[in-house]
Amino acid sequence: MSRVLRRWLLPSLGVVLGLLMVATSNHNATPLMLRISLVLVSLVPFARALGVPERVAYTAPGIALVVIWMLPW
Repeated sequence: MSRVLRRWLLPSLGVVLGLLMVATSNHNATPLMLRISLVLVSLVPFARALGVPERVAYTAPGIALVVIWMLPW
């Protein structure tokens, strides 16, 4: 398997799986939040591949996770 394919395969699977799970979620908060977290964390390698600085690529989803998890449900 080529290096480029490996670099994009796992994050792509994470985003697709997370979006599918969010689309089919029921009204339970914890599974929904875990699915959204999966999508946010899976987006980090895409941001890095697009040239976003490493610190920003990891900090932005981290802040988003903290905000999402701290919201009242």
